[in-house]
Amino acid sequence: MRHTPTLVLVGILLVGCQVPAPPPVMEAIPEVTTRPVPEPEPHEPSQRPLEADVEEEPKSTVSLALLDTAGQLAATGRTDEAVETLERAIRIEPRRGDLWLRLARLQFNAGQFTQAEQNARKGLLFLTPGGEEARDAWLLIAAAREALGHIDEARSIRERWGVFRG
Repeated sequence: MRHTPTLVLVGILLVGCQVPAPPPVMEAIPEVTTRPVPEPEPHEPSQRPLEADVEEEPKSTVSLALLDTAGQLAATGRTDEAVETLERAIRIEPRRGDLWLRLARLQFNAGQFTQAEQNARKGLLFLTPGGEEARDAWLLIAAAREALGHIDEARSIRERWGVFRG
């Protein structure tokens, strides 16, 4: 009990010696000035078809070289290496539908029908709807569906594109 007053006194001194934290520094907010936005000038709608307004992305020289290499590998029967090379090109330019379609063709020729169909469908996301490459992609999908035993689906796709097999 004898030490209690001393402890209380030390506690009071310690509390009294605490330095309060400084107030947070507020940076001055710059004044925002606004300018009126001019009204757009009215113009007549373009007579060109919508596809003409879409700009094609420039092709990477690296992906073009990989595409060429993949073609050479496929021509010499090195399909697995050609597939790997095309996959590298796709990682560089994943929005090129023609690369997806080439990959799908290689996979189809290698008997990988499910992968061929999946990659042809991915290619369709980036190909011009109704275009020649889109038609090729759909016909490849039809061939893959047929190879997987889905004859009616394949026939339906071919009828839609005006291609009939006997």
